[in-house]
Amino acid sequence: MIPNTGRNQFRGPGNSQFNARLYKSFHIWREADFQLGLDAINLFNHPFLNSPNTTVPTDGNLASGAYGTFGLITSFGQAYSQTGGTRALQFSGRINF
Repeated sequence: MIPNTGRNQFRGPGNSQFNARLYKSFHIWREADFQLGLDAINLFNHPFLNSPNTTVPTDGNLASGAYGTFGLITSFGQAYSQTGGTRALQFSGRINF
């Protein structure tokens, strides 16, 4: 099997996320400005994969050729969250005075 592996030997894939914000201000009247904005969270829509499965198959399973899902990534991270989800766009308007 895997006799000489230590604790936390297997690590999952890294995550990367790129956030961006664009805005434009328009002068309205005296000291008042109107600001339009667009926020993009996870702009390039990178997937957030969970860690690989670390359940080692038994000797009986190995003999029969059933290796299970050891070492495979079978699930994604949270589908909708601001820190690790799919791409999210937010449009905003704001009056500054």
